[in-house]
Amino acid sequence: MIKIMSIAGARPNFMKLASIVRAIESHNQRLEEETPDKDDTTTGRRQSIKHIIVHTGQHYDARMSHSFFEDLGIPKPDINLEVGSGSHAAQTAEIMKRFEPVLLQEQPDVLLVVGDVNSTIACTLVASKIQYPESSNNRSGRARPLIVHVEAGLRSFDRDMPEEINRILTDAISDLLFVTEESGRTNLLQEGVPENKIHFVGNVMIDTLKQHLERADSSDIRKRLDLPPPMFWSRCIAHPMLTAGKHWNRSSGVLSRLPSRNISFFLYIRGQGTAWNHMVSISVSKKIKILRWQSPLDILIF
Repeated sequence: MIKIMSIAGARPNFMKLASIVRAIESHNQRLEEETPDKDDTTTGRRQSIKHIIVHTGQHYDARMSHSFFEDLGIPKPDINLEVGSGSHAAQTAEIMKRFEPVLLQEQPDVLLVVGDVNSTIACTLVASKIQYPESSNNRSGRARPLIVHVEAGLRSFDRDMPEEINRILTDAISDLLFVTEESGRTNLLQEGVPENKIHFVGNVMIDTLKQHLERADSSDIRKRLDLPPPMFWSRCIAHPMLTAGKHWNRSSGVLSRLPSRNISFFLYIRGQGTAWNHMVSISVSKKIKILRWQSPLDILIF
């Protein structure tokens, strides 16, 4: 049996994790349906997977985390570090402190991290430096887990973004880099990453979207929110960098350039702290009718 530990801490992680959970469940189910002589556990081929989900608690509000597990059909996390909010430094450090004893206790063969949030880099740093005890029962014989980064190689080329720093550092210390598009592979090769570490695996976010399209399409949200037919624009503004300074100027500029003919605008805000204060002072073209500010909705409904 192979033990894989997956890390989730923020909303994008949950959406990507949903497809990974389904893939692991499908793998284990196929093994159960096959005859025993096809399962060669002695050579490490076709082994079942024990999957451990660790929720760091980076996003700790029920509407921002727990609902994602329910909506996307993800099993309840096995471990919750309950880190909560804080500055980038404080939050990253706290995740590392709380994750290290979990890693030493569970000793997974593989650590799987997704995306580019603080939870991603924090757990990757811990795993890259950990040393399992020599008396460990770890079947892989490794002194630390194999680190796999899903959605590797993506770059904004804006190092003012904390996530860009997380991406670069996570890719630099991971053992296997799973890319979702050709640009990820190109970026990694240009940074000097050996080609044999890079694997194109497709986009798990799109996999999750396709899995839940039918359920989302059947929602009555337009009726409940009294959205006007036949056409409206919606925009989700959640990232702090989109609600402050030069980045907010760009966001509001996009709104002002939207076509005005027969279009209403539905502004959706994920409600991340100070974002509301910035929204109150928004100034956009009078050509656009803003229907309402909207507090968070369930992810599938939106």
